[in-house]
Parts: sequence; structure tokens; C-alpha cells
Amino acid sequence: MIHLTKADGQYQYYCRIITNVDKQKMTGTPGISLKITDLQIVSSSQERVTEGNRVALTCKTTCNLPDSPSFIWSKDGRPVEEKQIIYNQLQLHPVSYKDEGSYTCAVRGHEGLPSPPMKMKVMYFPKNTAIVSAPSGKITEGDNVTLTCMSEADPPVHTYTWIKKSGAVELESGKENTLTFSKIRIRDSGEYVCRAANMIGQQDSPAVLIKVLCE
Repeated sequence: MIHLTKADGQYQYYCRIITNVDKQKMTGTPGISLKITDLQIVSSSQERVTEGNRVALTCKTTCNLPDSPSFIWSKDGRPVEEKQIIYNQLQLHPVSYKDEGSYTCAVRGHEGLPSPPMKMKVMYFPKNTAIVSAPSGKITEGDNVTLTCMSEADPPVHTYTWIKKSGAVELESGKENTLTFSKIRIRDSGEYVCRAANMIGQQDSPAVLIKVLCE
């Protein structure tokens, strides 16, 4: 099987027969040319979009089809929900980070001849932001304690801000996702929040209570 491209349509093709008698050979003329048709996905936005925007994907073809051809859509090899297809367009309104993936379209009835895949990246603000404490159990005055801020974001988080809710005191802000107490004290007891931010937006973690016990 040969996977043709549109460039293959610019050549003339011939059949040549070579025998084992004095290396006789013959080329069949006239040759033939190929008319290469294809499918292509056109996006209303760039391949890298921001979550919350409106995106419509259109399947275009150079094939001679009925006036109202029907297309099917797949994402990462799996069919997409029919409710997202309106007038043969795949409409993502609004687009979610879960919509990131590789899309193909095909003419219904010719599912074995899909379009080349179109990869769509979705940028989104931090999600699932949470604090992990080490140690996570009993904390005694003088212990070494590290709070780590975990978050999912694209592009990655560029600023972590630590806030102590008692008095709404901002403790640290920067690229480091950890807050370390080399020798924690009773006065460090309280609720802590991590704010993760990227160029799209920000999200605060749920508050974590740190209770420091006397030695």
C-alpha cells in the first residue's frame, strides 16, 4: 500500500516490462496521471488556544461530494460526541483543557480514509492546586516542616505565593513551590494557603491547618 500525497499528482506514471531475453524492455504509453484528493481540518483559531475561548473545526475536502456531505470526527482515535457537531462543524464552545488532543475527520462511509491529524493544545490557568505537608502527621516544635504546593497548569505555574490566613499575611512569593520551616515554632501554627499563578490566571489551594505542639 502506498500512502499518496498531493505532490504525487504532478507526475506521469508508466508501466515498464523487462524480459530475460537480451534484456528487452518496453514502456507502456501513454502513461497515466493521478488526481489526488484530500481532507483537511481548518480551525477558527490557532492550534494553541486558551481555555474558555470558542473554537470551531471545519472539515474541508477537494473530493467531488454531494452538496451536503456528512463528516464524522475523532479525537485521539475515538469518536467525539454527536452533540458537538453542528452543520458538520466540530464546535467546542467553550473549549476546555480536556479538549486538548489530536483530531481527524472523515467522510461518513469512508471512515478508513481520515484527514491528517490536527493537534490542538489548550492553555489553561492552574487547577487542582493543593498543599502537601511533610511530615503530614503530628508536628512538634523544633521539627523541620516543608509545605509543597502542587498544581496543574499550561503554561506551567510561574509564581507561587504563600499566605498565612491569620491576618492574611503574605509570606513568600516566587518560583519555588515549597515553604520550609527549618525549626518550626508554636507561633507558626495556623492555616496556610498557596496561590499558583501563570499567564492565564491563578488559583488558591484549600487552606491547610498546621498545628504545632509543644516539645
